[in-house]
Amino acid sequence: MSETKSELLRKIELLEREEKEKAEEKKKEENYKKFKERKEDWIIGKAHCDIGLSCINCQWSSNRFFTLGDCVSISGNCGTSYNARASVTSATHTYFHNVWSDKQRLNFQKKLNNLACREVTRIMKNPVCVLEILGLQSDDFYLKTIYPKEKVKEIEDAIWQETKKILDRYKIEELKKIKNLSHGNHILTRYLKEKEKATK
Repeated sequence: MSETKSELLRKIELLEREEKEKAEEKKKEENYKKFKERKEDWIIGKAHCDIGLSCINCQWSSNRFFTLGDCVSISGNCGTSYNARASVTSATHTYFHNVWSDKQRLNFQKKLNNLACREVTRIMKNPVCVLEILGLQSDDFYLKTIYPKEKVKEIEDAIWQETKKILDRYKIEELKKIKNLSHGNHILTRYLKEKEKATK
């Protein structure tokens, strides 16, 4: 006796369900293998079962990281934001800041400020950076628009004296090695010429 259409449909449905269950079990076994090789969370080590399945664009296997804490933004036309990064689970990423006290948040902000200022100061002591910043000042604009004409020469001389004080912090040999400046070349050239003339 042949099977009815509804019986055939039930059999197909049962087969599809079995196939789906087998696929799910296989996937779970794969997940278990991933669990055995799971990465350490920066804070809680391996005390988690997150294998990256819920981490949008930040799966453990992608070697990408979550960002943590405040970012430090450097403003300007080439500005960017710098983020601290660490390997963490999605739950750690979502909730770690929730467990901080107000005192911890305040201390974190202070330390972040100190670190950022210290690093920016260290970087900006480089003579190339200093010369480029000197060259990027809007002196011409200000001199032509906001000061009396008869005071411009005095202001220019005052600025140059201060510029020399800044550049006097560096050794002449160090300054002579600097090449291919984008904005501070005229300042460096003038400074080195004056120094050379003074030693003759």
